Amino acid sequence: MNATIDLEERNLNTLKISGVFEGVKGLIFGKPEVYNNKNSNLEYIDIIKEVLGKKDYPIIYNFDCGHTIPSLMILQDSLLSLKASDKEGVKVEILRNSFIDDY
Repeated sequence: MNATIDLEERNLNTLKISGVFEGVKGLIFGKPEVYNNKNSNLEYIDIIKEVLGKKDYPIIYNFDCGHTIPSLMILQDSLLSLKASDKEGVKVEILRNSFIDDY
């Protein structure tokens, strides 16, 4: 998906105003397939930091999911464990998938 800097900022602000970023314990942002900064010299993480501000939970960005290759699939309503630290890096584990596998 072609992600322009202004569209990404607008979308993140809409989610922020809606309260989506409150009450969560971690966030994973997928990597945009094509990122267009419109000659602003701002990276995708700069927009995330600007809109969200300082949070007390881990935020991962440029994760290989969504509209990019390679693309890992994380289904909605799946239960994840997300651990991130400077010392040990990032670990994402799917604890429970939201699909039915016994059809």
